[in-house]
Amino acid sequence: MFFFHGIFKTFRSSYDFTQGELAKQLSLEQITIANYESGKATPSILVLKKMIDLYGVSFDYFAQNNECQYPRNLKLLKLSKILDIEAFSEARSSIEGVVKPLMSKYSSSNKILKQDNLEINLSKEFNNNLKEIRGTRKLNQPQLSKAIGISRSLLTQYEYNKCYPSIDKLYSLSTALDVSMHALITGEKLSFHFDDGIFGRTILTADSLLSIEDQKIIIQLLEAIINNPKKS
Repeated sequence: MFFFHGIFKTFRSSYDFTQGELAKQLSLEQITIANYESGKATPSILVLKKMIDLYGVSFDYFAQNNECQYPRNLKLLKLSKILDIEAFSEARSSIEGVVKPLMSKYSSSNKILKQDNLEINLSKEFNNNLKEIRGTRKLNQPQLSKAIGISRSLLTQYEYNKCYPSIDKLYSLSTALDVSMHALITGEKLSFHFDDGIFGRTILTADSLLSIEDQKIIIQLLEAIINNPKKS
């Protein structure tokens, strides 16, 4: 289900990193990056956490690529949220004028974007988040362990910080708990709502539809507007 080698190389190339430069960023050996990109090795969750911080994307996007159902490019979405106030109404129109031609190159998608619907506060610790969300969903350990096909003792190890699950089990937990993998791992809920509904729909569609390269164009424009508001 999870094939990281393609997206590893795509992101590295998109950000103009050599394998050696990326390895240095992640405190790894170059051969390790080469093995990830060739499919000879699978990155650990801890390595993936470093990757999503480096690129500003969600864990779910990096793990699932085009199969991701949650928000993807968090940098794009967070910058867009800064413009979601009255003072930037003209800037939002200019952003929409750039986004719509970019989206015209792609087949329209009717995909329904999932967002995290949780009222509780989460932490940076996976084990705490797992326990808190399980409690919110009113599932006991036997029910959740059965739902994802593991022993209760292994679930207990997850909840008491003894180990991380494999990627496929993390995805099973995400599905059973109706929450993003990103929220479970990082404590950051994937939930983006815009007061300007038209702008919000445009940005969320761009997030789910556009390539990394096209999203970078929008991010550069957003950064230029935010850093020089008087010129927007």
